[in-house]
Amino acid sequence: MGEKIVQVLLGLLAAGVLSAIIMLVQKRKNRDAWSGTVSAIERRSADYGDSNTHEFYLVRYIRDDGEILSFECEATSYPFWYKGMQPGDRLVKPAGAGMPQRVPPIG
Repeated sequence: MGEKIVQVLLGLLAAGVLSAIIMLVQKRKNRDAWSGTVSAIERRSADYGDSNTHEFYLVRYIRDDGEILSFECEATSYPFWYKGMQPGDRLVKPAGAGMPQRVPPIG
């Protein structure tokens, strides 16, 4: 019985440490601010078996500092956040925001 309690406590400690690490990484990501230009948008899916398919969009972009990066957006969320986005559109990610925002074209 005492061994089970120790295992449970170790599991809770491990979960707490992992959560803290994930939170710090996310906080650091959210702290960054950048802007860039969309270079490509691809609809993708990942099949995890048992009819469990993950549908998402992979958005590739070039930051103004020249770094080439990408992010994923769930297929169900994409129309809400990035409806009508095309390669060449501008993205701005303000400090503190979790996702970049599409800058509407002028005109």
